Amino acid sequence: MTNVNIVGSDIGEITKSLSAFSDASHYFNESYVSMTLSTTFGNGSISIVRISDSISAITFDVVFSEDQSISLQNKTSHNIDFIYCLEGHVKQKFLNNSRLECISFRQNSIFGRTPKTTNFITFLSGVPVKACIIIFDNTYSMRIIDEDKNLDLRTAAVKELSNNFKQEDFRYLGRICFKPAIYAKKIIDNNNPSSSDLLFIEAAILNIMASQWERHQEDSKTNGIEAPLRPSELDKVVALESFINSNITENLSIDRLVKISGLNPAKLQLGFNYLFNATISSYVRDKRLDKAAQLIKETDYNVSELVYSIGFSSRSYFSKIFKQKFGVLPSQCVSNPSLLMAV
Repeated sequence: MTNVNIVGSDIGEITKSLSAFSDASHYFNESYVSMTLSTTFGNGSISIVRISDSISAITFDVVFSEDQSISLQNKTSHNIDFIYCLEGHVKQKFLNNSRLECISFRQNSIFGRTPKTTNFITFLSGVPVKACIIIFDNTYSMRIIDEDKNLDLRTAAVKELSNNFKQEDFRYLGRICFKPAIYAKKIIDNNNPSSSDLLFIEAAILNIMASQWERHQEDSKTNGIEAPLRPSELDKVVALESFINSNITENLSIDRLVKISGLNPAKLQLGFNYLFNATISSYVRDKRLDKAAQLIKETDYNVSELVYSIGFSSRSYFSKIFKQKFGVLPSQCVSNPSLLMAV
């Protein structure tokens, strides 16, 4: 096993450390670096993004041929690591704790570390992983905040975030959280970013932090929400969610979903509420609206064809909920698809 030690959140230092896994690095600019994994270590790519002096992100789309470890430390300041696995899983432990904890597929996880603490992240041999590690330098942010009384919106938010973490070791392994997946995918799958893409990447990184912090706050208010289902049952809900997304235009009645999942209606509803903060019907409805927006951009369907294609039976109902979500009628978008270009 190779252990790569990353000290601090500086993009140059992070790149220098991670270059141990790569034969060459490609700088798009001083704030974005991409590297291809050396065949000695496996297959895939790693990217490093700097969005401020206090926030950097490392993304992985890799399959290592042997177990590999990355250690995160900062000898002078308190850092917070937001870690999210879009696909696969990794292991985590602190230097002073020999116990490895699993960061599961799409599990919300936040770690605070003092200058005396090292956070070890282990990638397992043969496990495909798409993951994002966001390093937030809490001490640096607080120093800037103290010096600047006229705070911009991001700095004000960082101040609130910083105030909620004490200067001590911290581990939060929470619920499965699907909201950050939307943003993690934008970062990880974007290997050749344009100038405009870099702005979307910056926004996505901040949204991952916000989404993970939001879920942490929700759990803190309730002292953590105990899963209403067994792990094997939650796995079935996750698999069903994948099925729904792949077959969104089909009949997705509760009766059919019960047969596919093997869970009764009550457990299905509990699982969707726990994982997605939504009922099954509202989740399916929202995904169908997203599919409708996609079809408007990619096809010449009229509104009636859209209604039929995404599994709705009422044109008036479809138009009503489409406008509630996107702010415009589907008929307007069919005539002018550019109204949905930002969606």
